[in-house]
Amino acid sequence: MIQPTSLKYFGLSVGTALVMKVLVGAFLRLRRGFANLGTCPGRYALWMHPFHTTSLMTASFFPPRGWLAHYGGKFSLYAKEGSTILSALIVWDATPMFWLADAEAIKLVASDRHIFRKETEAYKVLEIYGKNLVSTDGDEWRRHLAIAGPAFNEANYALNWAETLRAVCEWFDELDDHPAVATTGTRLDVNAAMTQATLLVISAAGFGMRAPWSAFSTGSPSHSLNDGSRVLLFPTALALTIEKLFVKVLTPSFAYVLPIRVPWLSAQLDAARRAFASLQVHMQALVSEARSGVEGEANLLRRLVEANDASQALGEAGGKGTLTDGELFSNIFTFLLAGHETSAHTLSFAIMLLAIYPDVQKKLRAEALRVWPTPDDFASSTNKRDFEQFEYALAIFRETLRCFPSEPRLNKIVEADTVLTGTRFSSVSSPLTPKVSYDGALTNVEFTRDDSKDQRFSVHIQKGSAIIMDIWGVHMSPLYWGPDAHLFRPERFIDTANYKWPRDAFLPFSAGARRCIGQRFATTESVCLLASIARHYEILLPDGLQANTLSEADKRCLLKWTTGVTITPTNSFVRLRKYAE
Repeated sequence: MIQPTSLKYFGLSVGTALVMKVLVGAFLRLRRGFANLGTCPGRYALWMHPFHTTSLMTASFFPPRGWLAHYGGKFSLYAKEGSTILSALIVWDATPMFWLADAEAIKLVASDRHIFRKETEAYKVLEIYGKNLVSTDGDEWRRHLAIAGPAFNEANYALNWAETLRAVCEWFDELDDHPAVATTGTRLDVNAAMTQATLLVISAAGFGMRAPWSAFSTGSPSHSLNDGSRVLLFPTALALTIEKLFVKVLTPSFAYVLPIRVPWLSAQLDAARRAFASLQVHMQALVSEARSGVEGEANLLRRLVEANDASQALGEAGGKGTLTDGELFSNIFTFLLAGHETSAHTLSFAIMLLAIYPDVQKKLRAEALRVWPTPDDFASSTNKRDFEQFEYALAIFRETLRCFPSEPRLNKIVEADTVLTGTRFSSVSSPLTPKVSYDGALTNVEFTRDDSKDQRFSVHIQKGSAIIMDIWGVHMSPLYWGPDAHLFRPERFIDTANYKWPRDAFLPFSAGARRCIGQRFATTESVCLLASIARHYEILLPDGLQANTLSEADKRCLLKWTTGVTITPTNSFVRLRKYAE
């Protein structure tokens, strides 16, 4: 007869053996994983995947500064290691990961979609209404591109410019009613204003829904939803869907049908449900209108519907050449989110930088007055006539994106064994945190190097590895942008007879075939808006701060940001003081 004590020890032995098997297996996987990193510099351990939603949620505190994958790390670790490619291992699944701050390597990765596949899992959160251009890859992505690509054209850029002018003119009329605007300057929540402006522009140029500046504070719902709630006004629905996006995608479906009210959560879910349902009602109506045969403006949704219906008319209905209405809705929602969110935040950073650097602001105003010398010139402005004249405004927009890229990193999955080439470099002096930088961040680096000692080296990468295209790292690299890469200097984006700015090292819209389809749309809107503000108003720092006495800590405070769908400014306040005509 087996004694209970014997059974106890037998169970402990089996349990111990299983635990040891797991630990030994994990150890061997990690050992093989680190071996797969080869001799590539770095060999860091990562405790979570840096491109997944959990990393965005913890980015404000983990990984901390000095660790690989710190969200605002920029070029600091590359400078420390003296290499444009760093290696790491994700501890939990022993996946080798290679971080690229090398323009040539990134160009190769972005151009070869067969070996370097976009990881689409991180974009599934955008499939609210269906699949879309951003969340797909391969043949499915090409199907979406064939329909969505033609929607972005010169007619839409012209409409975009006109709607931007309309929005800012209505905004300026409201600003001019403030008593302090002509004296000390009226206080402005920059991110709120830019969110409103870009939302009105995308509403009109994207959806054909023109709304006044006052639409955010006036008006009433239009009609009832099936659950008895009321449909939100279009701009309100757009704003709320963006605000509640993470609530929508991170909350499990059962939470929406709980029999009891949960404090805070139930109210959030109700708002999210109402916002997304309202937006879908509006989009269904707009699609029906676009199909009615009535001639309309060249907004994105109309162009998408027309291109899709034309494809169906050619006999491809139900085939790979067309999109469902859900996919149409999903694409236009993605354009809304990407175009509105990134433009609003980039413009917010740009306006803060103009307040911090008044010499740049003066140059921008001089250009705006040259292009628009009279109020009539401003009022009659068109994209075709004026856009190409705003060289310096475009340079400011690009320099802002270099300093604050909306999406600091992109991820690829390696589908076959391959080789990438990086650069090992040596600095004359150790990399230091500069005394003066564009944003006061402690991760900026300053050093001089002897480029004659640069050495190209090969990195062997196995199938199944992950690639991080470190856009912020490339943007802050002295190897491409010179020893003043840590400074805000828009002139670096203006070509001269002896200088051409490094196109391959500028990646705010990604690169290769997957480059952002809305790049020109965002650029057109942003240039118009920045030039309009600079022509009419002086941008001043908040009360108590002067640009010529700002400390690096002051800059860190003024340009503070957090992570979300894109990098989001959190302390963007200035004063606007109107110039006399």
